Amino acid sequence: MGRKKYIEADIVIAGGGPGGCEIARRFSLAGKRAVLIEKGGYGTRMLGTLIGAASRLEVRPKISSMPVLSTIEGAAIPLCSGVGGGTLLYCGSAFLPEREFWLQQGIDLPRSIIDEGVRETRVSETPDEFIGAGSKRLQRAALELGFPWEPLKRHIDFNRCVPGCDRCTYGCSRGAKWTGLEYAEEAVRHGARILDRCRVEGLLVEGGRCGGAVARDMFGGRYEVRAPLTVCSAGGIGTALLLRGAGIEGAGTTFAGDPTGFTFGFLAGERGNSHEHNMPMGYKDRDNGVLFSSMLAPQVAWIFQVLGGLFRRSPGRIFSYRTALGLFVKVSDQDRGSILKNGAITKTFTDRDRERIRYGQSINEKILIRAGCDPDSICHTELTLGHPGQTAPLGRVLKSTLETEIQSLYCCDTSVMPEAPGMPPALSVVVLAKYLSGILLDNS
Repeated sequence: MGRKKYIEADIVIAGGGPGGCEIARRFSLAGKRAVLIEKGGYGTRMLGTLIGAASRLEVRPKISSMPVLSTIEGAAIPLCSGVGGGTLLYCGSAFLPEREFWLQQGIDLPRSIIDEGVRETRVSETPDEFIGAGSKRLQRAALELGFPWEPLKRHIDFNRCVPGCDRCTYGCSRGAKWTGLEYAEEAVRHGARILDRCRVEGLLVEGGRCGGAVARDMFGGRYEVRAPLTVCSAGGIGTALLLRGAGIEGAGTTFAGDPTGFTFGFLAGERGNSHEHNMPMGYKDRDNGVLFSSMLAPQVAWIFQVLGGLFRRSPGRIFSYRTALGLFVKVSDQDRGSILKNGAITKTFTDRDRERIRYGQSINEKILIRAGCDPDSICHTELTLGHPGQTAPLGRVLKSTLETEIQSLYCCDTSVMPEAPGMPPALSVVVLAKYLSGILLDNS
């Protein structure tokens, strides 16, 4: 084993999610020494392919329809590792942070940094030519039933994209979809240092103040990064474990995950929404805490989804991808869950959670039947937890400055959410990173 390497910096960032990448960029642009530590890789190798996507998923071998991290109760939690975090394999859906909501949490997000985040992350509405026939069919059915479906905003430069591409969740080989990796690359160009394939083992806390982090790379190399500022951006699970290891007992005692489930139906001899753009249309039912959207995953991923329910009900349908018509619901759940000391996760769905899930699934069924699906063919997949967070929430574990009870230790990822967003949080995390960077740079 080699000797420990010592690094001095102005800020060390534990975890390469979109928030951490933006903080590294902002500090490097300001001429500060930023070090970002990420357990996954750095780069775009094979991104956009099934192999590339699989290599970035945190796979946990087991006999299940989803061989990924799961709660004790069995709900899958798909996680992505690598510089850029979940944005590498997300669908690219963009939902603007609501200023009024954050004001209630004591955070005033200036309109200027929201607009900056929108511009930098390429937020635009899905053009008509990128909305496939199946999705338009679902929209007509939804509108006839009184549900206000409309094109959704995406983190995509549609000038680089092509109609009919359904591989956002594999990554984007064309560079059309924005990812946090772009912030990291700009940070490196301005002097930031990235320690990739390197796991943070602990935070350096002395006298109630954090002075950096210690880490180990995949070859056993050890690092001690000393800095007057430390930010955890390791995601809702990773950040909670780091905080707990530093002695913050409240971290990880709550957990929410935006439960997501797909509903499929099948058309008689007609093409559904296979091989269409991901999440082009839908709507956010704010009164009921449910997000609806049209989406059928790429075929290999779709097979994993249907194994949980459809296969047992009608095995032959697994070969009916072409005629499948798919929708999904994502609900804002309550924080009844926790991360245990051994790293295991437990999650209880409350009566309210289940009511929202049932409501969303019932609306999906109505839309699919209206769109022409055989009512007897409709089924629902198992739930997955798409945005694990609320594990170091504002107002309980964090101050409005995103600082913990330990001085100079901050958080910026989905762990900070005071309640489950029930919608893709990437843009909110980016804007929070801009907010936090402004505070830290003004005080440094």
